[in-house]
Amino acid sequence: MKKFILLLFSLLVPFALMAQETVPAEAGDVVVNVNTFNGMMALVTVIVTALVTKIDFVANHKWAKVLSAIVVGIAATMACWVLQVSDYLSGLVWWQALVSGAAVGLSSCGFYDVIKALWTIFKPKTE
Repeated sequence: MKKFILLLFSLLVPFALMAQETVPAEAGDVVVNVNTFNGMMALVTVIVTALVTKIDFVANHKWAKVLSAIVVGIAATMACWVLQVSDYLSGLVWWQALVSGAAVGLSSCGFYDVIKALWTIFKPKTE
């Protein structure tokens, strides 16, 4: 029985060693697609989360998180609009990109969905 267990483990060791070989991941390999509204939201969420971990005032006040999300959303959207890196913002005028940035900021902190839901409740029905 001992020989059988020894044989079994000796056969399994090469497979275990091959399974341990990994390809090291390169640092900074995060890709955010800014060509869509959701990609811009992901970018804003990552930046605001980093701000919350670094600045205690923003972490302690919910209104500061919302305000920082709006400011970062506008700044990121305007930067992408100026640099023309996003197909999502390619045909917009500056003020449309600004409004889109505010919507990205509000949506990344969850407020835009609430506003859309309230708008559908209170808007007049067109028939």
